[in-house]
Amino acid sequence: MKTYRTASSNEGLRLPHHGYLVGKLVEALRLKDLVKHELPGATGRTVQRYFAGERVEPETVDDVISTLVDGLIPTDIMIPEEVADNLTVHTVVRRQLVRSIQRWESLAGKVNSNLFPVGRREDLPVPILRLVALDFGMRWGAWVSIQELRHSIRPNWDEHPLRSGSLRRFIDGRRGKMSVEKLAFDVDVSTQTIEEWRSGVGLPTDNHIRDLAEALSGTPGDCASFAMGLRLKVAVADTFNQLCDVCGRDRIDDMVEAFVLTARRIHWFETLAIHMEPEGAPGSQERILFETELRACVDHIVLGLWDVVIYGAACPTGEVLSSFLMKESEYCGEVAADFAVLSGDWTDRVVYWMRRLATVSDEATALQVRFGERLGPLNMSPEEFVDAALKGQMRMAGFDWKPGPEWQLFKVECPPDVKAMNRVLQAEVAASAGELDTAIEHLRHAAKHSPRDPAVHFRLGAHLGQVGKGVGRADIMEEGVLECRIAVQLDPEFGNARNEIAVILSNLGNYEEAEAAYAEAEPFHGSHAHHWYGRGLNYLALKKYQAAASSFKQAIALSKDGDHTHAKFWLAATLMAVGDTKAAKELGKKVHHLTGENPTEDWQNRLEGWTRMGLRHRGFAN
Repeated sequence: MKTYRTASSNEGLRLPHHGYLVGKLVEALRLKDLVKHELPGATGRTVQRYFAGERVEPETVDDVISTLVDGLIPTDIMIPEEVADNLTVHTVVRRQLVRSIQRWESLAGKVNSNLFPVGRREDLPVPILRLVALDFGMRWGAWVSIQELRHSIRPNWDEHPLRSGSLRRFIDGRRGKMSVEKLAFDVDVSTQTIEEWRSGVGLPTDNHIRDLAEALSGTPGDCASFAMGLRLKVAVADTFNQLCDVCGRDRIDDMVEAFVLTARRIHWFETLAIHMEPEGAPGSQERILFETELRACVDHIVLGLWDVVIYGAACPTGEVLSSFLMKESEYCGEVAADFAVLSGDWTDRVVYWMRRLATVSDEATALQVRFGERLGPLNMSPEEFVDAALKGQMRMAGFDWKPGPEWQLFKVECPPDVKAMNRVLQAEVAASAGELDTAIEHLRHAAKHSPRDPAVHFRLGAHLGQVGKGVGRADIMEEGVLECRIAVQLDPEFGNARNEIAVILSNLGNYEEAEAAYAEAEPFHGSHAHHWYGRGLNYLALKKYQAAASSFKQAIALSKDGDHTHAKFWLAATLMAVGDTKAAKELGKKVHHLTGENPTEDWQNRLEGWTRMGLRHRGFAN
């Protein structure tokens, strides 16, 4: 499995807002025109903003989701009675889509704030694909298990939904003896077009999907159901092709293999019962009792599997299956490739990602893996796991002995620098979990233990600046500036601390003072891309657009491979302000290709917004 690399700072690509993914789903399903034109209370421009990943009113999101599900799922398709009474597929899909959106927002928010972002465009879909391969693999594995347990239909793993030619088989299966020429005539397209659809070279539009459904169906109800199936097949093919263009065919094939592997392991686990050897001779009491118990067991298993088909891992059966999957060495070996490149303390990263990969429920079982090695039971909380991991390291280092009764123990006080180091480590763990207030308290204690350590004062100042900005407290941010100034006094060449002073001052809205601080930091920190990126934003607030453009160009030149997407975004907008329209639009197209947003559109409001970004400019006095 090919790994993906993370960016070395906050210059990387962030996981997108869920609206962008919903927009891609709508396009793949060929329902874009329907969603844009049939919404009850939203304009086309508002929908476009939502699909571009911008925030919109919750009512608009509800309207988009309702229209999307209405256009895709017929309202009369019922869930089997053995699962639920009077429950429609339409209701289940809408509910699950809303839950998936909430889940994605939580995942993306935590990944973007706590982990270093992905560094390359081709790597950006990987975290999403990991989740989708596991989730859909579990659902499909549950479905084929139901087919075997209920109807004795053995699965054909070569005919999985993501295999090439799936659309052709779906059309030909309904076409029967109808010739390609007759089908082309009924749909009002050429025979070449039909062949392109069957081969996957081209894909039908929304109108063509409806025409195909009418041509290949008998009744209106059958037509709607067939159109839904056809639309899903087209969406899968379209998404597959787009992902191959972005990530490369090899990586997508890896994901498909993970998907099939997940389904096969689920099927093996859930159908063990029906392959057990019966006890007793045919017709004997033992045999009858065995078969009766087996039927009851199968009925119970099937009900649990229906929950997995409908709810994925967010159900009791799904959590059991998640735990089973994570015990499989084959699967652990694959997901471990992701962990090897995540920055920061590995224990927090592994627990966090495995919880997200294992299940969609908040009560999910966490798998403890260090690059594929299992440590301890699977029902630990993250806090218990960190404690167990540390104890495990102590045991491996030979510190697991216990003193005998003849030993006389003395309590030894740790020196101040060791106490400070311990507090700094605890602060890093807390910050990694997003608990900045706790991290600040640890760093305050560390500064008391080691008041002459500039690194401790810098860390404390940076965290104070971040927390103060988040809660709108200028006094906390000013304390952060003071701590960073102490760090500079203790180490005049501490470039990071000098630069952080400028960052906090700019976030406060003290732009002139911030520029002076940036100028002082430049001799010590001017070789770093984020110095020039932050300085460029500060110049925007001062409306010094020529200086801002120069700073953004410097940030791009200093970034790895020249891939500073954010600097390119603001450079394009700034070039519009200085009148270099041609260069701005050329760069804007490249940025739009990477982010889905064109910085040269509405650039005046974008630049003007920076003068109101500082805390004091937003009406906060303290």
